[in-house]
Amino acid sequence: DLARERPPGPAGMGLVVQVWDSLLRRPLAMKLQPTRGKDGSDEAVARFLREGRIAAQLRHPGVIPVHDLGLDERGRLYFTMPLVEGRELGQVLDRARSAARGGELPRALAALAQVCDVVRYAHSRGVIHGDLKPSNVLLGPFDEVYVLDWGLARLASDDDHDGLVSGTPPYMSPEQAEGRVDFPSDVYALGAMLYRLLAGRSPYSPRRGREDPKKTLELIKRGPPTPIE
Repeated sequence: DLARERPPGPAGMGLVVQVWDSLLRRPLAMKLQPTRGKDGSDEAVARFLREGRIAAQLRHPGVIPVHDLGLDERGRLYFTMPLVEGRELGQVLDRARSAARGGELPRALAALAQVCDVVRYAHSRGVIHGDLKPSNVLLGPFDEVYVLDWGLARLASDDDHDGLVSGTPPYMSPEQAEGRVDFPSDVYALGAMLYRLLAGRSPYSPRRGREDPKKTLELIKRGPPTPIE
């Protein structure tokens, strides 16, 4: 019995809202599958189901467990998870570069190491995340680290690769920019996050002005990024 509450905000492919579990008297997060437009297509529904099922199979402290998967009263697919709060990794990376906040550097490095551990575990289970980036990593109040949004995750054993370019350009590997995703793509994204910690920007972000995703994709294909030195 779930009573709907306020929406914390969008999360990848879907909307995450806060709900109340009246039976166990605890708040939960519920991710909902949109039913209109391309987000409600058969392909999008299949991705949503795949996300919930993959996340449910990953048993690691850095992966938020899935409690339940079903249909709500409006016929929308949903799955529920513990409600976690904290800071995005990007905030920690940016603060770590400030001399006045030097104490954040060990926290940022420790968080990145924990993200590596989550990815190592996922890869051992044959799962590729496909969209690793600072905004998909959450640090809890006690330095817990969660890798979020498995909406683009896929099994390495899955031969159904559509060749479509998916992910977030500043953290995409060259092969991902060509529509091919594998375990090294996640490793590249981890390196791109470390690059941001050291350089203050992602590997192909412009030094000035707004980022252009199409231009970023072209730069990735041509590579390499500016040397970190």
